[in-house]
Amino acid sequence: MKSHCQILIIGGAAGIMTAAQLKASRRSLEVAIIEPSASHWHQPAWTLVGAGSYDFEETRRNEASLIPYGADWIQNRVTGIFPYHNEVQTTQSGFIPYDYLIVSPGLQINSDALPQLKQALLTESICSNYIDPQKTWDVLHKFKGGNALFTLPSTPIKCGGAPQKIMYLADDHFRKSGVRGNTNVIFATPGTVIFGTKKFANTLTKVIKRKDIITRFFYAPASIDPLKRKSGSDTPALRNGKASRPSTKRWVWISWLPCLMICCTWRRRNQPRILSGNRYSLSRMGPIRVGWM
Repeated sequence: MKSHCQILIIGGAAGIMTAAQLKASRRSLEVAIIEPSASHWHQPAWTLVGAGSYDFEETRRNEASLIPYGADWIQNRVTGIFPYHNEVQTTQSGFIPYDYLIVSPGLQINSDALPQLKQALLTESICSNYIDPQKTWDVLHKFKGGNALFTLPSTPIKCGGAPQKIMYLADDHFRKSGVRGNTNVIFATPGTVIFGTKKFANTLTKVIKRKDIITRFFYAPASIDPLKRKSGSDTPALRNGKASRPSTKRWVWISWLPCLMICCTWRRRNQPRILSGNRYSLSRMGPIRVGWM
């Protein structure tokens, strides 16, 4: 175990890429990566897994095989960061000092952000491509028609295009399996356009029209009823070009039966505590400031 790190990186995929670029620019740099996972999962390919076009196990790699040559891998978990002491606290190796620290913990799924989502994901008609892409394919494969609802959360997600990618692949599968004629493919987004970048949005608008996909803008999933197969939003509805809340109901409801729901709900990963002051006298510090480096 290294007793001191010149450059210490917290994080998996982003950390590996950063370490690789640093070592490529200057081989003499002493770089270490802290990452507890033994396996790395190539999640961009999970879209293809969810569409039945790729083998799930092929998306896994041994973490050790991806660590850049010359960089050290500390297989551990960080529980605290002490910037004024230039050290981090780990679960198994105690405190590790550093000269420079790069924090790239990524994103973590937060299924608690949407009421009843955890219970809903246990049903046969609701799935998330970034939780269990194999179940996504199982749901798609068994789908016989109805309303297929694809949602985009209002929180940060790993890929802004991911919900649309699986939707287009699902649409293709529905057509090949002969159920598209009795299926409504619905894309519900809290945004005002199909995609934030105008150049891409112009093309995707044509794709949406060509594929006869129903769009629902200003729709941020806020509740879900897996038994009644309903999804609710508390975002304003768009009326006469202006945003306004429905006058008769608290929620804007979308109902479907039978159904398919591809939902992605994310939040920032539980960030390590960033503590200032002497680590041995935290009780005298007063309020602890928590933030990002």
